[in-house]
Amino acid sequence: MTDLPEPLTPEYCDLRGYDFMPLFGHRLFSSEFYTEASDAEFRAGMRLWWAAWNQLPAGSLPNSDRALATLADFGRDVKAWQAVKERALHGFILCSDGRLYHPMLCQEALDAYEERLRKSKKRLKDKERLQAWREMRRKQNGDAHQSEEQSNDEMEVKRVSSEFQGHIRNACVAENARGDRDRDSYISPSLRSGSSSSPSAEAVGSRAAEFDEFWAAYPRKVDKGSAMKAHTKARTKTPQSEIMLGLSRHVAAWPDRKSDHGFDLIPYPASWLNAMGWAGDPEASAAARKHANPHRVTRNTQGAPSIWDAVLDHPGV
Repeated sequence: MTDLPEPLTPEYCDLRGYDFMPLFGHRLFSSEFYTEASDAEFRAGMRLWWAAWNQLPAGSLPNSDRALATLADFGRDVKAWQAVKERALHGFILCSDGRLYHPMLCQEALDAYEERLRKSKKRLKDKERLQAWREMRRKQNGDAHQSEEQSNDEMEVKRVSSEFQGHIRNACVAENARGDRDRDSYISPSLRSGSSSSPSAEAVGSRAAEFDEFWAAYPRKVDKGSAMKAHTKARTKTPQSEIMLGLSRHVAAWPDRKSDHGFDLIPYPASWLNAMGWAGDPEASAAARKHANPHRVTRNTQGAPSIWDAVLDHPGV
């Protein structure tokens, strides 16, 4: 086969799945093949053209009567195929790879294959652009979701802080009103009877015993006089049992009494009583003081506000 021409299409020219094949009717119907072929020969020729378009390489046919009979729709009737073979294969030539090629079909196959490659490259670029777009959208959605969660957290902190500050203001107003009522109730009997009244010795002894109970339980014993005054004031607001119950919760939350700077984390007893420490969250107040400066207690900015924020807002208490 050394004298035979090279294949007219490369071995990778693949048009399978490409459903369109140009017919060029003006060339076909003016050709010698259309003029000379019988009905059976013309029908077999058209079948072979379409078969060649979907072979690999495109535009070629196998050089085998049995295979050609099947492709030309003769099935296993090889004799019937051989009767129309010469005219049905009009235009096909044998090439060096042992296959039959049709020059016109091969030229159209090359054009169609180049177009297919261009579309494939475009589809690949479109796919890459689509992937980049989807990645961008995923990132945008993720950032938006994260921003929304952060905004919700900030709003929740502001809400809790606002509620806590309102609670402190209301408590101060109530305390001032209660002090006014206590002062009026103390002065009025004196004005009515013309004599002063004083607490009974039994009441004084009871308050002293309650303070001794508190002082014995409080782990940091500093400024006992101020602590006694603060305890007497606290007892006008709440029962002794609640003060001791709150103290027991805070004592359990104060296992480590020293910060990283050596600063004692437990507040003065008078400060704790004036700030109504028994009603606060022991873990929140401990966390606030855990990160305190050794020379100055700083505000707890992590999580919900604690009762010690009120102490920082009112340094005189």
